[in-house]
Amino acid sequence: MSIRHFDWFKKHETEDEVLHKLRRLYGVACERLALKPDGGFIEAAMAADPEEARRDPVRRLARHLFTYKLAMPSGAWGLLGLGLLHSVLLEVAREDGKKAAPVRIPRAEAHDLAGLASRLLLPEVDQKDVRRAAAFVEFLLRTKGPKGFTAFGRNMGVDGSVDAASQAATGLSAGALELKWQDALKPDASDKGPVYLVLWVMRAAASHKMLLFFFLLANAVQILYAVKVPVWLQGLFDDGIKPSNVEVIRTYLSYLIWGFLASSAFGVLLDYTVAKLGPRILNETRARMFKKINNIDARDLASADNDEIIADFSNDLTVVEKAVIWAVPGLFSKGLMLIGSVVVAFTLDRNLAIATLATLIIAFWLPRGFSRRAVRFNYERGAEDSKLARIVKETLLMQRVIRIFGLRDLQSRFFTSQLGRLFKSSYHQYFSSGLVGRTTSFGVSAAQLVVIALGAVQSVDGLVSSGTIVAFITLLLTIGGAAGFIGAQLPLLIQGIGGLERVEALLAKPDAAPDPQTPEPIDGPVHALRFDEVSFSYEGGITAIDKISLSIDCPKRVMVVGPSGSGKSTILRLIENQFSPSSGHVRLNGVDLRLLGEAQIRSLISLVPQEAQLFQTSVRENIRMGKLDATDAEVEAAAKAADIHDIIMALSDGYDTNVGEGGNKLSGGQRQRIAIARAILRDPQILLLDEATSALDPASREAVEATLRKVTAGRTVVAITHELTQCEHADLIYVVRNGRLEESGTHASLLAADGVYADLWQRSMIAGSEGVVPRDQLLDRLRKRPVLQGVPESFLERLLARMTVESVAADTVLIEERKPAGRMIFITQGEAQQSIRLSDGTWMPVAVLEAGDAVGEYAALETAEEFTRVVTRKACRLLTIDQTSLRALLDSEPEIKDRIVAALAARHEAMMEHYAWQKLQQQAQPQ
Repeated sequence: MSIRHFDWFKKHETEDEVLHKLRRLYGVACERLALKPDGGFIEAAMAADPEEARRDPVRRLARHLFTYKLAMPSGAWGLLGLGLLHSVLLEVAREDGKKAAPVRIPRAEAHDLAGLASRLLLPEVDQKDVRRAAAFVEFLLRTKGPKGFTAFGRNMGVDGSVDAASQAATGLSAGALELKWQDALKPDASDKGPVYLVLWVMRAAASHKMLLFFFLLANAVQILYAVKVPVWLQGLFDDGIKPSNVEVIRTYLSYLIWGFLASSAFGVLLDYTVAKLGPRILNETRARMFKKINNIDARDLASADNDEIIADFSNDLTVVEKAVIWAVPGLFSKGLMLIGSVVVAFTLDRNLAIATLATLIIAFWLPRGFSRRAVRFNYERGAEDSKLARIVKETLLMQRVIRIFGLRDLQSRFFTSQLGRLFKSSYHQYFSSGLVGRTTSFGVSAAQLVVIALGAVQSVDGLVSSGTIVAFITLLLTIGGAAGFIGAQLPLLIQGIGGLERVEALLAKPDAAPDPQTPEPIDGPVHALRFDEVSFSYEGGITAIDKISLSIDCPKRVMVVGPSGSGKSTILRLIENQFSPSSGHVRLNGVDLRLLGEAQIRSLISLVPQEAQLFQTSVRENIRMGKLDATDAEVEAAAKAADIHDIIMALSDGYDTNVGEGGNKLSGGQRQRIAIARAILRDPQILLLDEATSALDPASREAVEATLRKVTAGRTVVAITHELTQCEHADLIYVVRNGRLEESGTHASLLAADGVYADLWQRSMIAGSEGVVPRDQLLDRLRKRPVLQGVPESFLERLLARMTVESVAADTVLIEERKPAGRMIFITQGEAQQSIRLSDGTWMPVAVLEAGDAVGEYAALETAEEFTRVVTRKACRLLTIDQTSLRALLDSEPEIKDRIVAALAARHEAMMEHYAWQKLQQQAQPQ
């Protein structure tokens, strides 16, 4: 959180002082919502759920207020409940008693209310989302008041529907409400106007001097013709037609004809230059973007959203291209034409020029309200389009499930319903946009009538000539056409600005460190790889690895092991030189990798990743990616070494078979063998294996591991793995945990040390490679559990006999906070996340549980509740015993029961205090 909500918990430890603070919180909330505080409300809230009141009195009070005083449905708690709580706590946390400043968020974050409400109903929520919710709650209270806030919440229902709530409380759709929310926010410093895009195009066009010259020349001729036509018409009428001067008539007609021909010819030249200049500017931008993604710093790339980058190349560049080719050239030409026409008007007649300017200002002001509505409805239309696209995408991706479970009619109903909403938003969009153009045309036509009427009066009085009136009408047509074109192109220009900002954000990302001007050479083969006090952190945040020093004398087979999130993959990325250390040095033969240069490092190191990533081309070319100048014979030799040659030859086109998108025409084992062939084709001195067999089935894994042992003989291999059976024949094992190097040695020496590696080994032996638990190994592991140490063997045998094997999917809740454990669980395969809930509804991760860990041991206690929540991160295989069976077993052995229950009760109390203190510390930290 961005505030120190819970400082007072550490300052005021008595119940009276805590109650005083809760009263202040309740008072502020009632003031915000125009409610009358009830005496005894806080006491009633605490009594409604004493356990929650003891653990989290703030949340208990907020829940009670929301449910009983406001009568809000459960679906409103995430968006409105957490948002209000965050906003109120900002004020409560102030020690000076003053009101807190409004929650401020960037305009770009004031969107997707439906997604925000949905995410905030999940068990684990992002604290940034809570802050966005607080900003929305403050906006809703500021614009619609407490009644609007209450109406919005009560119409959200149990599913948190934002559209229905918005219509009921504000009369607007969710999309339109989001737009009003954005309008109410202070513009970001980065907000750009149309000038920003125009200047960007001018800078980009400056490098194409000849095309730019022709573009300016063609515009100059067209603008000159447009502003001269009224002057020529004035001369034609006043000096030619009125006095019947044939020579003058012939002269002005020749001006008009030759001017028209020149303008038309240069108009073709203008179209030609725009058609060439626009795509060149866009292609240069695409090239810069593609170069950027190939050179971007790997640290930034690791945290980037790939879908957003792809959208930059497709959606964003599409709107930029339309703006560059259509909007900007037209805005430039018509803008100058508009200015020139107004200047000419003043040279013809000052009074008529002032009347023209005044009426045009009014004409362009009239559609202002319609224009805002048109922008709003355009925003809504985009949202409805994306919803329709999501249904189509989901239907394509889920076709197998849809057909098996007979869901075609259901999906059709969803699609038809969305079509109705799309029709409604489209109708509003097109009608309001039409009104903008219609109102502008009406204003310009009215301006023309005013000028004609004024000119007629002045003409009767002999103040202006008929030629001047004709000239002014022509100018009005020119001005109206130019202004209408600019108005029509502004939405396209605004879309282009948004797309360009996202493209520029990508281009602004930092590049990786450049190669040294003179790379240091590696003399002879690599004989040493060293880490010297190396530290690294992602985005300057939590340290991924901390002051790690290790030394590998080549060639050796080295394994890097440790729990999930310990820093193993980061070590591999540092060896690849994808990441640069925050401090310290990674050296080959004593030379820092950063001094070797990219080409030399790539010639020495190769990689087999966890998931084989293949290009959509032939098998031959995929293998050749490892060495672009390799001959066909070398490619086939690498394939034979990887034991994939015979399989390739059995394919329809042999080595010329296209592998499909991502290699989807091949099996996982075949893709992995092609990746191995690609890696060894380069004949690297150091081969990196990043969980190279973890994604394969047991049979494929065993076969690929045999191939790897064959092709890595005589090379230095650095591998990370969770399969510790691969470590038995390693020359050296490094054990990392929490970013630090804990142990190093051989398999035998590390087991003898009985440290971190020995514990990991025991866990892996419980889990087995496929979650199949050998009975003797499991009994040995149960024997080593602290609460079961010293328990008779017969009791362990009976305990094991009552356990059952269970498989669960990812995101399955194993243990729920504040509820008694219904069973004791051993994780034999997979991972689970252990978290504690903070008062604002967010979940703070405290541990990742892996194969061999146990949860729910407090099921042996009659009244104990769990103080953490455990949810599977991956599909897991479990060994469980339900609470009834566990207690029955304990009841049959009273002495064992007393000892186990006493140990668990003491541990439960200690761990509850530990996590409670950890929760308070976390919530007291500024963001």
